[in-house]
Amino acid sequence: QAVLGGVGIALKSRWDISDYLRAGRLVPVLQNYCAEPAWSIWSVRPAGSFISARVNIFTRFLEEKFKDIPH
Repeated sequence: QAVLGGVGIALKSRWDISDYLRAGRLVPVLQNYCAEPAWSIWSVRPAGSFISARVNIFTRFLEEKFKDIPH
């Protein structure tokens, strides 16, 4: 909230602030600096052939949410 209010800068993941970047409410600074060069998000479930509908829906939601956000 402080950064959105113009108080300073923050180190945030692009996926966390992508909506604010697209809307122009935040702008990237220090773009050549990366605190963590690589990241991954994993969907982990118990072994077995049955995957519940809830898990399937949530996994698809995550894939859709993060597919267009740059690393």
